This record gives sequence, structure tokens and C-alpha cells, in this order.
Amino acid sequence: MRNNATNEYLLGAMLAFTSGFLDCYTFMLHGGAFATMQTGNLIQAVYNFVERNCGRAIYFWGLNIVFLVTTFVTKWTLDILCNNNELKWKRYILQINLIIMVGLGGFYSKLTDFIVNASVSVCAAMQYCAFRTFANGSAYATVFCTGNMRSLVDNGNRQIIMR
Repeated sequence: MRNNATNEYLLGAMLAFTSGFLDCYTFMLHGGAFATMQTGNLIQAVYNFVERNCGRAIYFWGLNIVFLVTTFVTKWTLDILCNNNELKWKRYILQINLIIMVGLGGFYSKLTDFIVNASVSVCAAMQYCAFRTFANGSAYATVFCTGNMRSLVDNGNRQIIMR
């Protein structure tokens, strides 16, 4: 049991670091958007709206909408198709994410910033739906670093105390 929990923590840490890398990638190279951090895009949208830069505001709102719609569709699909077989749908999500990322890697120079950012947002939303808890049942979200740092410390403390 302990080995499975360790593997799940490792996977969770890898997904969180990947999320941070993808935000850095999309922010620096694809139009200043945060593909996984939708709060940042919401702030960007409101800021651009206030500055009367409606085109940029719509751009960031669009990324939020892509994330929201993907979250809804993913959750609905997983609930219906996977019959609560968590391991099965986690594997599906990782496979779909891999296909999308390899596709982006092959065509990134031909794609617009919005397509790249929206595609990464789709991956982030799917991960957000699939990876909600660790093996011990504690809450987890692969796309939010601050809360995960707190959860990591809390869970680490529990593991140390239990030994």
C-alpha cells in the first residue's frame, strides 16, 4: 500500500511541476496567457477590459471558457463512460494529454497562440477532473501550485507522524 501511495505522490508532483512549466511556456512564448492558471487569465481579461483592449480581453475570456467547457465535458464523460473506475479514466486522461502535447510539439510553429494555449488548457482541465485526490483521500489539484504545496506539507507531516 505504501508503494502505491508513494507512486501516486510522485505522479502528483510531476503533474504539478508540468503544470507550472506549461504556464511558463504559454506565458513567455504564446501571448502572455496562463494555460493552466485560469485565475491569471481572468485577471488578464478584466485588466484588458478596463484598459479598453477588448480584443485581448476576449482572448483571455476565451481561454477561461475553453477550460470551463472542457472541465464540464470531461467530468460528465468520465462519470458516464468509466463507471467510477478511477484508475481507468486517469490512464485515458494521461493518454489524451500525451496525444495533444505531441501534436502541439509537431505543429507549434504553424499554430496560433490561442490554439496552443487552448490546447494546453484542455489538457489542464482534463487533469483537474481526473486527479482530484491522493491515495489517502486528501484533496489535490494538479493545476494549482499554492494549495498543493500546503497539501504536500500536510501529507508529509502525517506520513512522518504515522511512522
